[in-house]
Amino acid sequence: FCFSVSSLMATPKQKLNLSKSSGMSRSDGELVRRRARTSIITRTKKPQSDKDIAACYPLIVNLIHYLKRKNAFLVEGIFRTCGDYNVIHSAKQEAIENLQGNFMEIFEPLDLISIADVLKLVLRTLSGPLITSRCKRKLILAPLLLPYDDSADISITYEHAVTLYINSTLSMLTYKRFDIIQKLLSFLLRVIAHEAKSRMGVTNISTLFAPILFGMPHNAKGKSCDSFVEENTKTVELLQFLLLQAQQHPKHFKHKSNMIQSRYAIRNFEFQDKQFVMGEKIELFHRTADTSLIVFQKRIYEVPLEIMKSSFSPLKPACDSSMLRTSLRSTALRNKKFSKSSTELDQVEFNLGQRAEVLPIDSLVSSFSSLAKLNSSKKKLGSTSYRGSRVPV
Repeated sequence: FCFSVSSLMATPKQKLNLSKSSGMSRSDGELVRRRARTSIITRTKKPQSDKDIAACYPLIVNLIHYLKRKNAFLVEGIFRTCGDYNVIHSAKQEAIENLQGNFMEIFEPLDLISIADVLKLVLRTLSGPLITSRCKRKLILAPLLLPYDDSADISITYEHAVTLYINSTLSMLTYKRFDIIQKLLSFLLRVIAHEAKSRMGVTNISTLFAPILFGMPHNAKGKSCDSFVEENTKTVELLQFLLLQAQQHPKHFKHKSNMIQSRYAIRNFEFQDKQFVMGEKIELFHRTADTSLIVFQKRIYEVPLEIMKSSFSPLKPACDSSMLRTSLRSTALRNKKFSKSSTELDQVEFNLGQRAEVLPIDSLVSSFSSLAKLNSSKKKLGSTSYRGSRVPV
């Protein structure tokens, strides 16, 4: 008992020494050390890779095409009814071992329910969800986007703009990830369209495929089961929203577009009764010859190309006055001079924010060169003596 407790508290090297003192053989000590090393490796979170996506891409695409060709969207309980576990696992293992072979020889002996289970099993055994966490964070904003202001003169409808935002966000993914998602959503929409025969509506499909597309919710330490269920419900609702958008605007989900990009305001200006402060971040998701569609504070704006070029940049400005808005508002509220919704406060923020200007590139280069010279001079001086003691410079 003492040995087992002390071994739990010891490091791998101490475990090996402890095994020698307790009469264990060298092979047993090596086994203890190897197990400790393995436990450390398994606790480390591996980065999501596209290698398995690239390897399983032909298999996944062939499974979807086979189900579509055999009209599996008319089968009652498709994706919900379970097939034979042993048959499904052996077929999946055989298909993965022969990724460059003929999949028809594997699919033909199986029924459509089993093939649908093989597709789900292959998608679940990937290193991560099809939609990456970075893409998911931006997709979550899609159902929350606010429409244009009533005074805005727009050329694209709000529903069309939201679909363009979703397509631009999904375009962040690699080609094979995007193609798998596009083909999978297309087949799932057929299943939903034939709900009278398949008995699988948008809620059933979303509940089954939300963990596959977005990943399982992380039930972190300190969180209750209610938070786990709440996060899972949000991902299911997000997939429902994506399926409805793909059903209404199918052509915008067929091909990738320009991926969503971050831009920063390089000056203070007012547009459509909204004040943009230098340094604030916006998301550019669609661009035409004359206008650009951006998202700022969960609202969509259609900005002319001239304003886009003169007011926004991919690089964050050197003088960032984005903190000015927060500091001024908190100071004013503390002094009880203005209310939260006061337009006078916004005007004060805007006027004071105009003092900041973007530094020219020449001054930035000279500043960096001066810092480099100062650092080199410090290294040459080393340290100086002061009253018999050495004091570093």
